[in-house]
Amino acid sequence: MAKKPAPQLGLFPAQTMSRAHAPAHPARLTRLAAALPPRVSLGTSSWSFPGWRGLVYDGQPDERVLAQDGLCAYRAHPLLNAVGVDRSFYAPVDESVFATYRDQAGPGFSFLVKMGQQVTRRRLMDGRDNPDFLDERCAQELWVEPITRGLGDALNVVLLQFSPEATSAAERALVCRRLDRFLAHFERRVPFAIEVRNPEWLHEELAQVLQSHGVLFCLNAIAKMPPIAVQAERMGVLDQERLVVRWMLTADMTYQGAREAFAPFDQLLRPDPATRDAIAHFVWRFAGLERSSLVIVNNKAEGCAPLSIAALAALLAER
Repeated sequence: MAKKPAPQLGLFPAQTMSRAHAPAHPARLTRLAAALPPRVSLGTSSWSFPGWRGLVYDGQPDERVLAQDGLCAYRAHPLLNAVGVDRSFYAPVDESVFATYRDQAGPGFSFLVKMGQQVTRRRLMDGRDNPDFLDERCAQELWVEPITRGLGDALNVVLLQFSPEATSAAERALVCRRLDRFLAHFERRVPFAIEVRNPEWLHEELAQVLQSHGVLFCLNAIAKMPPIAVQAERMGVLDQERLVVRWMLTADMTYQGAREAFAPFDQLLRPDPATRDAIAHFVWRFAGLERSSLVIVNNKAEGCAPLSIAALAALLAER
């Protein structure tokens, strides 16, 4: 198991940073926020994108400024009351960094935080079995403790994202047993959600494990996965206490292809009204059941996550 990282005070020296500021947001965004169904949290997958000038940030802040200080301005957007933290997928993040995020965002804001791939990948890059795969102690020390202590009640969900890997029925059964033991270790003390990238994981075996531990299945709009309505039906999502959706990638494109095509992420270049309507449908279903929803949107879904959220909010307000 990897050693604990040294404390991180931030991405860059604070004394060298200027501050990020919010623009004057149109009144229609405030009206949309007021018209949303109750208990809905909307946010983007990370926030440090200079291309959001005029949409989320004023002036011309660079990526370094936004990574360090951008949440203050991000939070001022009328529709953005949540965010996804992706950097923790690649390496542990210190408790003090999460505490800074919480303080910058302020009350009423929530976070989706990724568990590290060190815990969620079954195999290493060289093909060997990963000794830390679903290791309870590794997850607890390097991710769960700093996330939960740093964010406190601002934590919405810790996401275990399983990478796309070919699996046989026997391998699936083995992983489900291992996941069952992992989740039992935490005894519902951590708000976990599970995301898969292989259609064959939309199976009763996995659904039963999640249901037995009260763990959420995260609907994921991404290439190579079935539509979210199919995912929801197979995994019994309407029986969950909460809804979590991640709208990640437009169909028929890779992440790299979408990054190159959509940068600097300031326009809706590939609108996807079908996925937007499907997400709105489930948000309203959960609102009707008096349950909360969290929707996280990536720039690579349509080209600009804040504009995708505004379009989704307009659809929700219409209903």
